[in-house]
Amino acid sequence: MSPQRNRKYLAFIRSLACAVCGTRRHIGAAHTGSRGLGQKSSDFSAIPLCLGDHRTRPCSYHRLGARKFAEVHDLDIPALVARLNAIGLRSLVQHAFGKRDLSPGFIRFHCSCGFRTAWYRLEPDARAALHHHIEAKESLLER
Repeated sequence: MSPQRNRKYLAFIRSLACAVCGTRRHIGAAHTGSRGLGQKSSDFSAIPLCLGDHRTRPCSYHRLGARKFAEVHDLDIPALVARLNAIGLRSLVQHAFGKRDLSPGFIRFHCSCGFRTAWYRLEPDARAALHHHIEAKESLLER
């Protein structure tokens, strides 16, 4: 059986801050689950990591491996994945990254509920604005 794929969920993961250092720049969805040879794991096992913590730093996920990476950075990856799934899957139903508008030098994102961010010069800023919208709606749901 092939791993589950969901582009909208991965967009949600990439909109978050890095799980290790907290930066919002150059975020990727790092697949952390078990997988077959030459395959990525399910998209629902992804965690947000910046490029450095994912691949390039000496203590990155790909250089250390999952177990040592979690130990060095004091992360409970299964618990983090479960929390992201709880938030992300709920937000996919009501709030999710929609289309992206481009204008010369500017970008904005739409939420599936109809909300649009302001125009931003940098894509990470526009993503952060939409993520803030989604988080605000999530906090209302948890009350």
